[in-house]
Amino acid sequence: MSTVNLSKIKDIAEERRVSMAQVAEAAGITPTGLSHLIRVNSTRVDTLEKIADFLGVAITDFFNDTPTHSPVYGNTANVGSKFRGSLNVGADSNVSRALDILEGQLKVKDEQIRGLITALNK
Repeated sequence: MSTVNLSKIKDIAEERRVSMAQVAEAAGITPTGLSHLIRVNSTRVDTLEKIADFLGVAITDFFNDTPTHSPVYGNTANVGSKFRGSLNVGADSNVSRALDILEGQLKVKDEQIRGLITALNK
């Protein structure tokens, strides 16, 4: 079973070159509140979602069994369009189709993760 590790917020923020004050503001909390939630390793799901969205990572990146984080561009349903924009004109339509499938799968996974986190917090 994975456990939340909110100290990863600091590491990811540092990699993204954003201050903890900026992270706190994006989450709608004070810098002191952010420091507290990291120290006690506990927060509300909606706060964690705001932090993940601001840092551009998946919410699962704040769990111990996630060794590294991969970029997420806000709502993961838009991932395919981000990559599609970098494809050359005339790129294989199979790539575009694969990205559409990936978008759908990521959306389902995000919904499952949110449901699990909600259930764990009850």
